[in-house]
Amino acid sequence: MPGILKMLQDIKLVVFDLDGTIAELRVDWPGLRRELHDHFKINYDFDSDFTPFDSEIEKAGAELGDKALKEAYEIVERYELENIEKVTPIAGSVEIVRDLKRAGKTLAILSGNTRSAIELALGYLKIRKYFDIIVSKEDVRKHKPDPEGLFLIKDKVGVEITEVCLIGDRHTDMECAANANALAITIETALNYTAGQ
Repeated sequence: MPGILKMLQDIKLVVFDLDGTIAELRVDWPGLRRELHDHFKINYDFDSDFTPFDSEIEKAGAELGDKALKEAYEIVERYELENIEKVTPIAGSVEIVRDLKRAGKTLAILSGNTRSAIELALGYLKIRKYFDIIVSKEDVRKHKPDPEGLFLIKDKVGVEITEVCLIGDRHTDMECAANANALAITIETALNYTAGQ
C-alpha cells in the first residue's frame, strides 16, 4: 500500500490545493498586482498593493460591491490564463492523485485560482477526471484560511469533517483545515511519506 493511502486510510474526502501543490502555474504576480492597484486606484480610489492577495480582493469586494469584485476576478483570470499551457506538474503529485482515486477516495480542488485556470490546468495535466468537485476563487466570499470553501465541499459530498483531509503547500491551507477541524498535511509530507514507504 503506498504510504499516502496508509496515512489517509480513514479519510473519505481528500481536498487539494492547486498551484504549488499539484502544479506550478506561470503567472506574472507582480504585473497582476500592479494592474489591480492601478485599476482600483483610478476607478474606485481604492489604494492597495493587493498583498496579501486574496484578503485584499475580499476587502475590495466588501467595500466596493459585486461589480468591482467581478472586475478584479476578470483581471486575475486574464493573468492566470496568459501562460496556462505552460503549467507543469509538481513531481509526484499527479501519482498521489491517481493513487487516491484508485483507492476510492472522493477528490476535490479548493483553490484561490479562477475556475477557468483550474479547469484548463487540470486538463493540460490530464487529471480533470479524477476530481468530483472544484471550488474556485469565484465560488466563495471568503478565501483560505477561512474554511468556507472546505465546508462547501464537505457538505456537497456528505461526509463528516473528521473524514476530510486538505493537502496544500502554504500555511493558509493548513490554517483553513485547522479552522474547520479537518486533517491537514503538506504536499511535501505526502510526497516524503509515499517515497519512504
